[in-house]
Amino acid sequence: ALILAATCGHIGIVKFLIAAPGIDINVGSPLSWAAHMGHDAVVALLLDKDGIDVNALNTDGKTPLMLAVISKHPAVVKCLIDVDGIDLYVEGTLHRNTALHYASSVEIIQLFIDAGADLNIQNRTGETMLADAAQTGNDASVALLLSEDSIDVNPTDNDDMTPLMWAAEYGYVAVVELLIAANGIDVNATDTEGKTALMTLLLDKDPTPRQGPYSSTRIASTSMRPIPKARLL
Repeated sequence: ALILAATCGHIGIVKFLIAAPGIDINVGSPLSWAAHMGHDAVVALLLDKDGIDVNALNTDGKTPLMLAVISKHPAVVKCLIDVDGIDLYVEGTLHRNTALHYASSVEIIQLFIDAGADLNIQNRTGETMLADAAQTGNDASVALLLSEDSIDVNPTDNDDMTPLMWAAEYGYVAVVELLIAANGIDVNATDTEGKTALMTLLLDKDPTPRQGPYSSTRIASTSMRPIPKARLL
C-alpha cells in the first residue's frame, strides 16, 4: 500500500501509512518510486522518517537519486542531495554508474556543481560526465561542464577515448567546437587503435547521420560550415 501511495503521490495516505506501528518504510523502496515519479512532497516526507535508507539500490540497481536524475526531476534531486547521509557516488549495477553519470540537463548538472560533487568521477568503462555529454551531443551540458575549473577536459576511458574523440565519432559539430576551444584540450590524443579525433573524422565513411538522444548539428550536415582541419591537428 505504501509503495502504491508513494508512486501515485498520495501524500495524505503516505503520511498515514508511515505513522503505522511497525511499518518498514524501506520495503519495496517507496522512496525510489516517489523519486522516479517526481513527487517531491512525498520524497520530503519519507526523508524525514527515521530509518529511511536514502542510498538503497532498487531491484534495477539504482538509487532514488539516480532515478530522480534519470527522470529529470530537479526538485527531487535537490531534496535528495541536501539530505544528511546522501552518497552521490553510490555505484549502480549498469557500468557502475553513479547518479552523476545519468545527469543530462543543465539544471541538474548545476545542482551537482553547487553540491561540490566530483565532476570527473569515472564509471566502470572509464566514462565521465563530460564524456557522456559529448557522446550524446549535449552541447549545453558540455558548455556548462567546461565552465568549471575542476573539469578534466581530456579524461580517457578504457579504450583511451576522450570526450573530443567521442564527439568526433558521432559527428556532433557543436560539441567538437566547444571542446577544441577548451583550455588544455589535447587534440593529438590517440585511442587504443592509434586514432586521433581528426583521424576519426577522416576515416568516417558512413554518411548516415547517427543521432543520439540529444539533437545537435552533425559535421555531415550541409547547413553547417566544416571545422577547419588545422584546429584538430
